[in-house]
Amino acid sequence: MWVLEVTKAAKWGSWAEVTCWQASCAIVCCHVPLFDGAERCDAAGGPVHKCLVFNFPEVLRVLAGSGCVAAVLSGHEHPGAFGVDVAGVHHITLESPLTHPAGAHAVAHVHADRVELQGFGAVASRVIPRCGRP
Repeated sequence: MWVLEVTKAAKWGSWAEVTCWQASCAIVCCHVPLFDGAERCDAAGGPVHKCLVFNFPEVLRVLAGSGCVAAVLSGHEHPGAFGVDVAGVHHITLESPLTHPAGAHAVAHVHADRVELQGFGAVASRVIPRCGRP
């Protein structure tokens, strides 16, 4: 399991393609969300993302094409959000501890067949299936 950090580097696409193809399964971490189809985790419900990575369609294409990404963990949108894209990648926008007095954090337990995200405070616990590639 690899953890990849998304950056705005001009050569990100080629780097990500090579790195993803070398990994059997990966979790991508970035501050700003990548998926515009996620739904809010708070009581308001509905779409949440007002701000996405500037080249999110290209990034999603690379991640989907790799076949090795189980999840994308992001922040920035304080209410939190969750969605699964057409490639089956789980997009989890973690709630902000700045806006949740009871706290908001999670621990990822990585197993051979899944990732268990153990949420604390405002963050929901989730089970993320491992990628399809061996």
